[in-house]
Amino acid sequence: MKKILVVFYSRSGYTRKVAENIAAACEADIEEIRDIRPRKGLFGYFRSGYEASKMKLAEIEQTMADPAKYDVLILGGPVWAGKMASPIRTYITQHCDKNKAIALFCTYGGSGAEKVLRDMEKLCERKALALIAVTDDEIKKQRYRDKLDQLVKTIT
Repeated sequence: MKKILVVFYSRSGYTRKVAENIAAACEADIEEIRDIRPRKGLFGYFRSGYEASKMKLAEIEQTMADPAKYDVLILGGPVWAGKMASPIRTYITQHCDKNKAIALFCTYGGSGAEKVLRDMEKLCERKALALIAVTDDEIKKQRYRDKLDQLVKTIT
């Protein structure tokens, strides 16, 4: 069986829920990317959108898991202002060269998911084994199982 690591960033909890379900389905280890500066409230919301729109890197805490020790790295984060969330951009910049294979997912409430997945893939400098985008509505209504099953089937 492949050794799999799920790494995610979640501001609101939607991406966390999807990441936890993916990790459980793949029997994978899981690690959350954490900001050094909090993103709560209105100021945190606007700062998040600004950083994403300007493709800035965020200050994140050092992660514990070494992606080089895994066969597959599954990365996930939210879409902010139609762009990749800055904490996931930072993680990819710091760690994506250490893995053999990747799968990517994002969560979103508006638009831009396909572009964000392509941008994540490009930043990782390799083609992903699987790509899924899950809407906030699908998460609220627990209607993304087919997408999750397809991702798991592809990588395991």
